[in-house]
Amino acid sequence: MTNTLTHHIDISFNELSSRDNRANKLQLLPALYLNDTYTCFALLDADFNFITVNPAYAKAHGEFDDLFSNHQLSELYPPDALQIFKNVLITKKPSRILAHRVVPPGQPDRYVTFCNLTITPLTDEENTVVALLLAETDVTHSVRTEQALYKSKRILSAIKYAQDQHNTYAETEDILEALLTEVIDLTESEYGFIGQFNQDANGQLHMEIQTILDFSRNSETRNFPAVETSQLLNITDPHSLIGEVACTGKTMHCNDPANDRHCSGFPEDHPALQACLGMPLIAGKIMTGAIYVANCADGYDEALVDLLQPVVNCYMQLIVSNAAERERREALLSLEERNYLIRDMAIPAVEAEHSELIALINDCYEKMDNDADTDIIVQLLEKCYSACVEHFQLEGELMRTTAYPEYEPHSKHHEWLLAELRKKIDRYVETEDDHILRSTLSNWFGRHFSSFDLRLHNYFSN
Repeated sequence: MTNTLTHHIDISFNELSSRDNRANKLQLLPALYLNDTYTCFALLDADFNFITVNPAYAKAHGEFDDLFSNHQLSELYPPDALQIFKNVLITKKPSRILAHRVVPPGQPDRYVTFCNLTITPLTDEENTVVALLLAETDVTHSVRTEQALYKSKRILSAIKYAQDQHNTYAETEDILEALLTEVIDLTESEYGFIGQFNQDANGQLHMEIQTILDFSRNSETRNFPAVETSQLLNITDPHSLIGEVACTGKTMHCNDPANDRHCSGFPEDHPALQACLGMPLIAGKIMTGAIYVANCADGYDEALVDLLQPVVNCYMQLIVSNAAERERREALLSLEERNYLIRDMAIPAVEAEHSELIALINDCYEKMDNDADTDIIVQLLEKCYSACVEHFQLEGELMRTTAYPEYEPHSKHHEWLLAELRKKIDRYVETEDDHILRSTLSNWFGRHFSSFDLRLHNYFSN
């Protein structure tokens, strides 16, 4: 029986009378056609031990070709790739892995390359797989080009989103959270936070944590045990990553935390740190704080900072332009209004729907906290969205028919809430990450209930 490796090379196993002879025969394959200087070839036995490799493969993996006889496949490939090799062994059919990440031994992740893998089974006369032929083709340039194109599109999208928020009622907290989300996504980081710099009466510089997001899906880093929102961090070391950004107003990045003086003094329960970046946030001409992200697999550099700067600037301009409107609206809220409870609203129909919305939101949080099935959470979120649509229609009709003086800004805030809720639901469906929903649902509606709806209630009460 003959097994075809390519369109023009056939290898017969009929004449191999022993396992040793078969191994000897297989070791002759590189001499026949594996000396390709561009494509990496490796021959493995059915137990995934390397029989031989060509020089190109050895060079790509940082070894001499004669040393691969001491290696197993599991030393070079992750479990998900190994499973594909095992499936080829079972199905006896060739398979491919596209854009597989390759990290040279002893090198940090930022030196990663990408290759396409083709795995071809070799069978004997009894149709038993006796070896696997592995071919690797470097596609790093094309992958990097696609990544650069994707990031350019994402940059434009992020800037457009920020520009669209001008003249809306987006709160500073929501803007900062959107900015942090964009920077984490654009840098392919695992987690990050935004902090505001202040000095106390004694001149002690500190940073107040405003927004934290963790997309690592790592139980060890989840919820940031070392840092909580609104916590004050005293800046005692001006040469630390946080201290140097605060004192100099310049961007700082570190790709080797274990040996960098800027990354010393973290609490014991701080999340794992492989690389980090700190960028100052400047509103107008004043540095108000900084944004920090961590664990980009490829590390951080000045080129990446230059790519991010237009996005950061656009979001900070948005904060400045909305500041006056935010202050005006906040001035309307007296201490009594801030503590006003939704259950005390005097319009029965509106009050009933508010209670229903609060119950739906609380149910969403409960399902998320209990790790309910994604489909169940999505159904509940869609129910919440539909209830919001109906409730806003009721309020809109009430305001319109009574010539309510704040009808236009109140209605615009309804539109903004619905649009943001729709985007966050769609993002949850795509990523199954509930962090943004957790941190925005109650904040959005709580602020709306205690400002716009409270003024609506007072208008009809007088």
